[in-house]
Amino acid sequence: MSKFSQLIITLILFNGTVDMASAADNVSAEATRAINASGTVRMIKATGKPETFPCIDKIWKKKFGPQMHGLYVANFTGNELRSIADFYETPLGIKYITAIETQAYNQNHPTQEKPIANFSDAEKNEIKLFYETPAGKKYLNSPEAQILTNAAIRIGFDIAITCFKPR
Repeated sequence: MSKFSQLIITLILFNGTVDMASAADNVSAEATRAINASGTVRMIKATGKPETFPCIDKIWKKKFGPQMHGLYVANFTGNELRSIADFYETPLGIKYITAIETQAYNQNHPTQEKPIANFSDAEKNEIKLFYETPAGKKYLNSPEAQILTNAAIRIGFDIAITCFKPR
C-alpha cells in the first residue's frame, strides 16, 4: 500500500473517530440539558427541607446525577434529548415543570402550600402537542421512559434515606 493510501485511510478513520466522539459529546451535552431542564433535582428538593439541600446536591453530583445521565445517554438520541430540553427550556416548559415541582412541594408541606400555576387551553394544547412528538412520546410513555421513572424513584428513595433522616 502506498503512503498516500495509508494517509487517506488514516484521515478517514480519524474523521470517523472525531465524528463519533463529537456525536457522543453531543448526546452527553443534550442529556445534561434535558436532566437540568426537566427539573429532576428540583423535584427531589421539593420533597425535603432547605437544610437537606446541601446533602441532596452532594449526593446528586457524586452518585445519582452520573447514574441518571448514563440512563439518558443510553436510552435517548442526541436529537431526542435536544427536543426534550428545548421544550422544557421554553417559558411554558419552565411553567409546567414549576407546577409539577409545586405539587410535589405541596404534598410534602401541606401546612405551607404554594399556589400552582393555571394553564390556559392554548398552553395545555401546546404541552399535549409536545407529548405527541416522537421525542415527547418516548419521554412520556415508552420502555425507556419507564427506565427513567424507575431510576428516579429509586434515586429519590435513596436520597431520602441519606439526606432526610432525623437529626
